Amino acid sequence: MTKFLAVCFIALLGGVLGIDKSLTADVSGEDVVEEVIEIIEGACIFPDDKLFLRRLAFVESLDGKDTKTYRSGYNGGIWQVDEAIFQTTQVATSGMTQKHNEIKSNFHIDWLSASWEDLRKPLYSGIAARLYLAFQSEIPLSLTDQATYWQKNYRPDGNQQDFVTKVNELESVCDKLAGVDLVFILDASGSIKSNNFEKIREFTRKVVEAFEIGPEKNRVGLIHFSNHATEEFQLNTHLDKYSLISAINQVTYEEGGHTNTGAALTIMYQDSFTESHGARPKSENRPRVAIVLTDGKSQDYHGTVAAARLAKSFDIRIYAIGIGSEVNEEELTQIASNPDCTHTSHLFSFDEVADVVYSIQRDVCKEIPKVRQCNPCTQTAMEHNIFYHPHIDPTKFIQCDAHGQQFEKDCPENQFWDQSVMVCVNTPKNGRSLVPGVIPASAMAVCSLDGVENGEIFHEHPEDNSKYIKCDECGNGWIIPCGEWKLWDQAKKTCIEDPNKPPEKVPGTCDPNPCTQDNIDKGNFYFPGPDAYHFCQCDEWGGSFVMPCPPGLEWDQSILTCNWP
Repeated sequence: MTKFLAVCFIALLGGVLGIDKSLTADVSGEDVVEEVIEIIEGACIFPDDKLFLRRLAFVESLDGKDTKTYRSGYNGGIWQVDEAIFQTTQVATSGMTQKHNEIKSNFHIDWLSASWEDLRKPLYSGIAARLYLAFQSEIPLSLTDQATYWQKNYRPDGNQQDFVTKVNELESVCDKLAGVDLVFILDASGSIKSNNFEKIREFTRKVVEAFEIGPEKNRVGLIHFSNHATEEFQLNTHLDKYSLISAINQVTYEEGGHTNTGAALTIMYQDSFTESHGARPKSENRPRVAIVLTDGKSQDYHGTVAAARLAKSFDIRIYAIGIGSEVNEEELTQIASNPDCTHTSHLFSFDEVADVVYSIQRDVCKEIPKVRQCNPCTQTAMEHNIFYHPHIDPTKFIQCDAHGQQFEKDCPENQFWDQSVMVCVNTPKNGRSLVPGVIPASAMAVCSLDGVENGEIFHEHPEDNSKYIKCDECGNGWIIPCGEWKLWDQAKKTCIEDPNKPPEKVPGTCDPNPCTQDNIDKGNFYFPGPDAYHFCQCDEWGGSFVMPCPPGLEWDQSILTCNWP
């Protein structure tokens, strides 16, 4: 997929700035395995393996840390791919040839030219294992079934109980996970039809039944939409499973309504995932997940895409599930988080509930920090074109891909990371260096990891009271503008109205009204507003409404959404 080229490009940069472990022979470790799996999954050329590839690396070689992994005369690598298995991946059948072409397109590897010795490089070993498994029977979901599958298809002399024991050891950290804040967005429009809406409601109930519900466990909110979007209940409204399921049963279908998906997504990120509506504070690092169930036929495609893009910029993971036989695949893909192949699906039967629950649990498990106690690859950092960050070990650095995933990289031998120039250098640099231009020198010490852990997130700007400094989870500081005629109030830790603001107010409707019939017929529903911090939104009847951008963002007509200035 073309979207994966960004990942490949960053991997190539790793070869210049540091060592790309995925292509380095005889390396091992959890970070190496995670990097390989992120690369393979990001290409979306294989179906979901239900965590099997990750588990297989640990079962076969303890992520390469088993002393027998790189033994003399054996080249199977971290995934311990026997030579006979590797040879089956080079047979030129029609299906295998298609995969060879996809591997070459996405990873720039000519698989027919690869040798078994190449599998000492982790990426080659991972691809070989996944390619072989793609032509076996479908990978099952449950752990015990995967143990049987492993013995039958991969390691005939293996012990199924050993597989289960090792996987439980690998995944024991997930048992300590904090609960998820989960919001369902249900399409109740006319295009769904009443019979499909009942399927949506039943699906929602079954997903809820699979999770523990409680104030400190998982919280669930719900939005339904048709002509308009309504927050049916907040994340802290129903904190026990019985009352939650009863509330789901009371959500009603609106016969003949339009499909205002964009409005539902907007309510989701502006309201549902706020503390006032029951979301846990960002400092608690609770995963925020939304499940959108729709036929993907919104009345305003561009508005829906823009709203989804904004929602994802707030670190909300979105699953888009298609309902019915005439799903708009493109819109479903645009709504979902990346990679879309693991965040979109179709609801054909309720047997698929287990798959969706598993997907959420898998991604929640991925939220556990594996490289460090924070992920510096925030939306704010990427908006500032900062894709490299310091590591606690000065001989390493953190590299971000285009989707906000982080990877640990090594500097070349005897070199040290220098964040001020974002390259490895010969002389270590003492002290913490912030990226030039992010915050002024007079504010370099305002953010720290200890401060963030103590809730010290927002600080006054030392030179400009129309801006403030926001500390991210890694202790980095970012300048955020309050917006026009707004000033920062440190006591209240919010932007307040400038007392010198002129008396005129932003009108409730756009003047002149851009919502002409011609624009509506062309699908043009969004226009610049009366100032940089508002935009005009049209309804299908020619009505116009002034809508605010989220704090700190400004309207960008070129991409039809609010963006960082």
